[in-house]
Amino acid sequence: KHCSGKDSIRMRLFKNNYKKKGTKKMEILKTKNQNDKASTLYNMMHGSTRGALKDFDGDQMEIANFVIYTDTNQEGELMTCVTLREPDGTMWTTNGATFVRDFSMIVEACERCGEELTAIKIVEGKSKKGRTFRTCEMVE
Repeated sequence: KHCSGKDSIRMRLFKNNYKKKGTKKMEILKTKNQNDKASTLYNMMHGSTRGALKDFDGDQMEIANFVIYTDTNQEGELMTCVTLREPDGTMWTTNGATFVRDFSMIVEACERCGEELTAIKIVEGKSKKGRTFRTCEMVE
């Protein structure tokens, strides 16, 4: 009984800190495959095998699946993220605002026209402050 009391106090402290930071639950906004298993979605959002999109070596990516979701950063701020899965199972993730915006627009265009999103072109750009960033374009 003593241990469970400590655990419940820890949980209450965690929940109070969670609320204080203004964090919200993770939410899936959009995914390519609506019938994915829970393990697939979990790995796409939290798996340790995901690579950072900035490390992707190539200019075009074949897409077997994607998930657009919200999560919180270490400061408790809400951010939108994208994870892309290639046909071989390799996964790439980013929370870069430009990439998330452009990828979301591509997804919406494909949905409106009834086309399947199968590949994107990865493009590098430079911000006004000289920082390199990645975004994407549609592949015809």
